[in-house]
Amino acid sequence: MTPSLNAGGLNQAAVRLEGLSHTGCQLYLEEHKLMAHKCSVFLLQ
Repeated sequence: MTPSLNAGGLNQAAVRLEGLSHTGCQLYLEEHKLMAHKCSVFLLQ
């Protein structure tokens, strides 16, 4: 992270990363049903 980023920019980045992680996890669930529990734990962290 560059020090030039302000709090708003950091918050936006965090929200974007969370959204990407959630989407990736949903796609992963569709392909690997047996990994549902592990994926749920990941989303809760």
